[in-house]
Amino acid sequence: MKVFREIAGAAVVAAMVATAGAQMHRVAKKDNVTRAIAVYEWTGDDIKKPAASRLIPVSLFYDNDYQEAGLYLARPVPLALYAGTVYELQQAGEPKGFFDLDFARNLKPSDSVSSVYDQGWTGYGKWQPLPVDKPKAPQKVTLDSSDTDDSRPKLGRKDKKSDSKDTKDNKKDKDQAGVTPVGSDPSDDTDRPTLKRRTEKEKRDAIKNDTANVQNVGDLNDDPDRPKIMRGKPAKQAEAPQLTGLPTSVHQMVAVSDAANREVHDFTYRFRDPQEKTEIQAKLEKVAMSLVAPAPSAPALPTGGRSRSTGARSKLKASIAPEVPPVKFADEKFSAYALSYNSAPVFVLEAHTTGEGSPVQYVTVVAQNDSFGEPQVAIKTTTDSAHMDSTPWMRLVGVVDAEASNRASLLMELRGQQARSFALYRVIGAQATKVFETGATQ
Repeated sequence: MKVFREIAGAAVVAAMVATAGAQMHRVAKKDNVTRAIAVYEWTGDDIKKPAASRLIPVSLFYDNDYQEAGLYLARPVPLALYAGTVYELQQAGEPKGFFDLDFARNLKPSDSVSSVYDQGWTGYGKWQPLPVDKPKAPQKVTLDSSDTDDSRPKLGRKDKKSDSKDTKDNKKDKDQAGVTPVGSDPSDDTDRPTLKRRTEKEKRDAIKNDTANVQNVGDLNDDPDRPKIMRGKPAKQAEAPQLTGLPTSVHQMVAVSDAANREVHDFTYRFRDPQEKTEIQAKLEKVAMSLVAPAPSAPALPTGGRSRSTGARSKLKASIAPEVPPVKFADEKFSAYALSYNSAPVFVLEAHTTGEGSPVQYVTVVAQNDSFGEPQVAIKTTTDSAHMDSTPWMRLVGVVDAEASNRASLLMELRGQQARSFALYRVIGAQATKVFETGATQ
């Protein structure tokens, strides 16, 4: 009985400790993510000096749900395209530069405009380089006069007035970062979500260090669809050339704007050795080849009905169609990603046929390794120019963490003959799920 009482007493003490620990536990504040995803398109040989460029809004993740970035809070301009918003250009999660949004236009189809894909809200601005970290200045060393040892170094300290001034300046910079100034514009709503905005100091530095190749094509206020909000005397600044239509030489890159600064997550999968890459690429090529290879021709039966003679068998053998040569691919692209921590790699193969003797076919294969390291197909699609409106050409723009959850999705362009849309696909367990798609733009 004594042992039982000791055990029971220990259990009661443990329960009290656990209860106290539970009462002391603090629940972390929920991270309200506001994150916009867009596609940056440009032409030219160098992204730093684009011949023309534009920003196509895709998604806005807010309040734990996806919204169409080209329509959300369009009063009068969508939140994702508000002037002054900064987008980080990424490649597999790695930042490659910034895009400063100057203005947006709501393009509408017109009989005078023959180019396709020019419809809906589109953003325009300038490419900016990543900031360069300046080396820290060495800390000053001063001597304390009250110390009898003159050779002993003392660290310099700021006075209270200096500390107070720095604190106020830091608070002022913090208040300005990522916050739209209160005024007469639609962002005055305190409940309205905000995206990444440059501070006044960053704006001045960007203008001073601007190396983008831009051309002056006129006053922005000449656009009748652009909202006019006068805020003093604006600084004279060149406008970036505007991209129209969909040239064959257009380049694409993922663009992300987030209200918060987050750590960089590289989603690139690095192969163990070159042989692993070669073997997996060959397996995906085999799947792609099966999608575009012509069906074998049925052998023609000899005329005159069925015959059991050896002469009839010889005629049947001679009537079999010759072997079809294998289809050749052009512009093949093979990419590999690790879409989340400790996840199986995902592979994407894109290519099109050369069109020798048949229409050009576009093929895309997405696969993910299983537990045995074998790629299992998650998406396989093929189309040609005659069927792109019913079966769009699936083109990979890149991978992006659209929810700030350290899990990336495939950002695909679904291109038709006269219209296109953008979609996010999540790949888990070799199963692809479309989590979001924009409306079609013509």
